[in-house]
Amino acid sequence: MIQSKANNGKVIDLIQSKTNQRVVIPIRPTLNTRLKKYDYEVPKVFPQKLNDRIKELARVIGITEPIQIEKYKGGKRIIHTIPKCDLIMSHTARRSGCTNMFKQGIQPITIMKISGHKTEREILKYILISPEETADGLLNDPNFNKPSWQGLSGRF
Repeated sequence: MIQSKANNGKVIDLIQSKTNQRVVIPIRPTLNTRLKKYDYEVPKVFPQKLNDRIKELARVIGITEPIQIEKYKGGKRIIHTIPKCDLIMSHTARRSGCTNMFKQGIQPITIMKISGHKTEREILKYILISPEETADGLLNDPNFNKPSWQGLSGRF
């Protein structure tokens, strides 16, 4: 699945099992360093074991703040409080990756090409941006800060 490109970069080229979509994911230098350690052979880990290890790591590094979870059982609303680390799993990384790429200015259509999402509507569900982050992004966007009359003809 790992292929070399002409510019000395590497990519992961695979068919996603859920969507049957081909994705080509560029490998960042930090991941490439880790892959070299294993001679580009990724160790086989079962999904449940991977999620258990992710939860354990999150607990060790202190991602333990209490989170309230709302469930309904028999029509009654039940609220449980659990440590945040117990909610983190491999899917969390996928969502975080999409969100972080968007925050770095990568367009949703480009993110879709490596995440395997088929529609822009689906990828936008993955991107978690707070109202404050939205406002900050607009305040830092040069197009937002142009005077509203700039670029308009003299008809007004």
